[in-house]
Amino acid sequence: MRINSVVVILIVMLLVGCGGSTGSGSAGGPSGASGSGQGGSTARFTLSGDYLYTLSGYQLKTFNIQKPSDPQLWSENRLSWNVETLFAYKNNLFIGSTTGVFIYDISTPAFPKYKSQFSHIRSCDPVVVQDNFAYVTLRNTSTCRGTINQLDVLDISSLTAPKLIKSYPMEAPYGLAIDGENLFICDGGAGLKWFNVHDPRNIEPVPKGQRGDVKCSDLIARNFLLITTGERGIEQLDYKSTPIRTLSQIPVQGKPEETL
Repeated sequence: MRINSVVVILIVMLLVGCGGSTGSGSAGGPSGASGSGQGGSTARFTLSGDYLYTLSGYQLKTFNIQKPSDPQLWSENRLSWNVETLFAYKNNLFIGSTTGVFIYDISTPAFPKYKSQFSHIRSCDPVVVQDNFAYVTLRNTSTCRGTINQLDVLDISSLTAPKLIKSYPMEAPYGLAIDGENLFICDGGAGLKWFNVHDPRNIEPVPKGQRGDVKCSDLIARNFLLITTGERGIEQLDYKSTPIRTLSQIPVQGKPEETL
């Protein structure tokens, strides 16, 4: 099946978002950021309006890209040494690190301002956000030096005081994506898992759907389409109904690098 132009754009954004330590990207978050696209949860840069935000070493850098041919570095914020991922939602940036999630206010987009943080034990932690909830995966692989594998659901109705609602055990979670009542997690050897989050405070622990053969590292969920990257390359899947159905696949050669 041919992949249409919209899907191609999503794939490109996802590939950039899964680039590991060399830098990756996201153009906004689901239904909340003002960017022109959507990237994976392991992204290291994100677009919001006329501004590009990047993680570089210990710093959050803000670029004005109103003139794309001549981007201007506008401001820099010094961060913790262990920052990993960047997710934009509405007027805020959510920055995942190995020790917690940092929240920065971008209501004045040229100058991000620290708002709060949620701390957890050492672990890799991609984060996605929707409405008053943040979803964070924690992983204990050798790269992350953690001790747990789980999904944390945070209440961010007060952005200055985020708090943990509940944790759910996972096998080895990597990237994740949220689309309405659908939460997708790349869970290591267990493959792709699909959860119903109609009630974010009490998620049914048994997945709504699962594809053990899809060993993904990151993904995008949008309008009943999933775009994943992983061992089998780039895949497009349909989640309009269960089971999740593969639409197309672009294989890659060699073993993909571990995300984060």
